[in-house]
Order: sequence, then C-alpha cells, then structure tokens
Amino acid sequence: MKTTIILVLTAVAVAAFAFHRQGRLMELKEETRMLERKSSVSPSTRARQEPVVEQPDAPAAQVELVSETMVEAFIAFQTRGRSRDPEMAERMKRLLLAAKDLSARDMAKVMNTLFTDARLAGIERDEIIQACREIMGGTAPFAWREYLISHRELPDWQKLFEAATRQCMVADSKRTLELIEQESARGNPEVATTNMRQSVLLALAASDPDKMLARAVSPAFTADPDALAHIGGFVDDQLKKPADHQRFLDALRRAQEKNPSAMLDKIREDYVREMSNQLAAWPFEE
Repeated sequence: MKTTIILVLTAVAVAAFAFHRQGRLMELKEETRMLERKSSVSPSTRARQEPVVEQPDAPAAQVELVSETMVEAFIAFQTRGRSRDPEMAERMKRLLLAAKDLSARDMAKVMNTLFTDARLAGIERDEIIQACREIMGGTAPFAWREYLISHRELPDWQKLFEAATRQCMVADSKRTLELIEQESARGNPEVATTNMRQSVLLALAASDPDKMLARAVSPAFTADPDALAHIGGFVDDQLKKPADHQRFLDALRRAQEKNPSAMLDKIREDYVREMSNQLAAWPFEE
C-alpha cells in the first residue's frame, strides 16, 4: 500500500508538473544569470560574506491550499487506489502550481499539517515524507532542500538531503553548485559525503568539465576513492550532444597535459569503455 500511494501520487503529478516546469526553469535561469553578474570573488569567499537568499513566503491561503490538497490526495488514494479521478487530477495540477512558490518555512507548515492531521492517522510518517520528497522536491526543489537543512531530525535525513540536491541539480545545476560551494566553505559535513561528491562531479561533467577534472584530482576527492569509482563511465549519461562529448574530451586532454595522473587515466579509460559499449549496441540498420 505504501509503495502504491507514493507511485500513484507521483504519476498523477507528472503530467501537471510539465505544465509549469518550463516557466519555473526560466525563472531559475534568470536567477543564475543574476548570480553570474556578481563580482568575481570566489564562491568560497562570497559564501563567508553573504547569506543564502531565501525564497519569500507564499500567501497563507496558498499554503493552506497545498496542505489541504495533499491531505485529500492521501485520503483519495487510500480509499480508491488507482481509480481514475479527473477531479483529483485537476486538484493536483493546482497543488503543483501553488507549491512551486513555497518557501522552506511554508514547507514546514505543510509537513506539520500532514504529520498531525487526524484524517491521516492511518498513514505512516515515512509514506508522507517519501511522497513529499517526490512531489515537493520535484516542484520546488530548492525550498524543499532548504526545509530539509532545518529538519535533520527526519528519518534517513542524509538520503533525503542527497536526493533533494540531485533534484536541484536537474532544475539548475549552476545554482546548486554555488549552494554547495557556500555550504562547503562553512564546513557543513553533509556536502562532503561520497554520494554528494559524485553528484557534483557528474553535474560538472556537462556544465564545466575542466572544473570537474580539477576536482577529481584534488586531495578531497582522491582521498575518497569510492566517489571516483567508475566516474568516467557515468559521464556518458550527462552528455547529450556530440559537442558535449567533444568538450569533455578536450577538457580531459588539457587536464592530462597540465597534470598527468593515474586518476585522469582511469576516468578516460572508463569513459572510452562506456562509449565503446554504447556504440557496439547501436542499431545502425535503423
């Protein structure tokens, strides 16, 4: 039942999410351009100088709409399962449009409602968290991530935080990497895990391969071999166009010329092997 509720809630949300995703991405791109227009002070220095800009709170009625719709969704799927409900699909669309403007404080209000509402007494806390991870994390990933930072008491917190960071990477990798730089400069240990290091490298593979490779041979990463295990093979998933692959290969060549290392050789070996496997399986007759 637990898996069914989460899967169905997510499935209903996907179609509605596409409706507003493009607009949200444009907003995030503009925010990124504003960050890039700032002074050339390094991210680590700027992190010590400036606080992270928080998302403003949404109107109370908007927060209430999200909370009530989430409650109704849980009740509906608990009682009717996978049965088609056009009215609920429309409500989920309104939920997603409202949820994209929530701040971390708004998220806290929604979660508190879901945890304490008597109508959801039969639903486990973990089910609520996982459903919100998929829906809220996919709709307002940065606010959801910020909410998690202030609620480390949640079960499996590190996994939730890492998943939220990956969702932020998908929405806006540059903004997410800047947040990680700020948090790293402050000494936050949650951004120094193996999974987080892997996520950072893979995000940089497409956006800034030179920086990715420089990080790969830095002491923090070479001291964590698990973060670099087969990383070259995973790069293929991040590069979508031939020009992206060419840019990565050019960056890899420059890195090897500047600072030859066994780690760079391993990245190249894994990358070439994965690309060869992809080509070997390609249906050329089509």
